[in-house]
Amino acid sequence: MSAEENLEQWINLTTLLRKIEATIEDALPTDLSLQDFQVLAVLGAAEHGRLRMSSLAHRVGLTKSGITRAVARLVERGLVCRRSCPKDQRATYAVITEKGAALRCRAVDVTADPLQENFFAALSPNDLRSFRRVMEALEDGLSESGACTSWD
Repeated sequence: MSAEENLEQWINLTTLLRKIEATIEDALPTDLSLQDFQVLAVLGAAEHGRLRMSSLAHRVGLTKSGITRAVARLVERGLVCRRSCPKDQRATYAVITEKGAALRCRAVDVTADPLQENFFAALSPNDLRSFRRVMEALEDGLSESGACTSWD
């Protein structure tokens, strides 16, 4: 593709993402920001509801300092706690609390229909499989290229 075609696809992708995020944000409880929901969603899906801070930063797309601030806000609200790694005292885990898990569940419930109606309903099962493959290929490409190293 040409540089202009690449630019057009990038604009289309970012515009679509903003529309999807706005749909989710509009459905969220007023006490939960989109970023907070993303952190809780990722933690809630992780094994034992915990991730190393560096892994969480990468999964959410934040810098180390950005995830530190985001987790600090959630810790203050009792939605997340920090735990030291028993095997490596230098590593810190973010762990979703029961209160955080309950809020995550409520947010998942209220965002499910808007996501389905405004995004997933437009895709066939084959489209969804293709979409997953494209997303994985893009993620792999970014990882292999060394892009986004500020997140590591």
